Amino acid sequence: MTILTSGSEKKNVEVTVVPLVVDNELNNSKELNSVRVLKPIREIRPLERQPWAMTKIFTIALIIMSLGILGGNFLARSLARSHVERMRFHGFCGVPYDSNLVDNKTMMLFNSKFRYEDQDLPLLSRAMAFFGNQPSLNGRIDDFRYDIEEEEKLAQKFLKEELELDLSDEESYARIDVPDFKNGRPGRFLHDFKFNQSGIIDAQNGRCFVMPLDRDVVLPPKSMRDLVMRIWNGYYDIDTSVIRKEMRVIIPEIEDLSTVAPTISNECKNMKIFRLEKIEHDLAKRSVDSDSKDTFMEFTGKMSEVKLHNMRELEEHMKKK
Repeated sequence: MTILTSGSEKKNVEVTVVPLVVDNELNNSKELNSVRVLKPIREIRPLERQPWAMTKIFTIALIIMSLGILGGNFLARSLARSHVERMRFHGFCGVPYDSNLVDNKTMMLFNSKFRYEDQDLPLLSRAMAFFGNQPSLNGRIDDFRYDIEEEEKLAQKFLKEELELDLSDEESYARIDVPDFKNGRPGRFLHDFKFNQSGIIDAQNGRCFVMPLDRDVVLPPKSMRDLVMRIWNGYYDIDTSVIRKEMRVIIPEIEDLSTVAPTISNECKNMKIFRLEKIEHDLAKRSVDSDSKDTFMEFTGKMSEVKLHNMRELEEHMKKK
């Protein structure tokens, strides 16, 4: 069955009319209206490099690097120095010419100035410091003149030495300086245990003498160090009998330094080095009395006195050079 409706009941239908010709201007305007307007974007440029800023940064980096290098170098040297100091003994000691004339208190009294750093104190004050009894200031002032006089008298009984000893496993050398002693002249002894050679350095006259190392007289460095520390503590039972060696200087000087221990040749730079040979006691007695002699002395566990003959001949030879 068909139902007829009236035209008034028809719904209004929206009809889209598509134009045959597209209006470009209208289309463009609509697109522009539909697009949100954006603000212009600022162009980002890289910061300009400022020369002074780069120089400052480079300078700071250079300073830090330099401090690091200097600090590392200082630390390395300190560690190396401490290691060397542990492997080397340096000290002073006083040995009596005759151990029968001193006792342990006298040994401690004289050697206290070598054991303690405060060497400016008078002798009695240093002794009191050693025994743990400090006198008053007024007492120290009153005793000062007495200390000086007693110290001068006491010093005449002792042979003073400065020692440098190699304490490494090799125990390669011992250097003994004797500034002065009675009836002799100052000198330096250098004993090379690797080369089995001993040297006497006569710095005053610019010459050196070498001879074989006598291990029966010269203690090894560690043994010598132990003996010095015992002397510091008052040990006085020392063999002070003097071992005398009569030696003759062989002229001319040594040309081939390869026969000389490196430690001795380094110590005798710019000096002439002469070899010594032992002469028999009878020949020494028959030597001309007017012939001048040089005597050197040291203590290396035993007292050793080296007397050099034919010094006048040596002086004439050196004048020719």
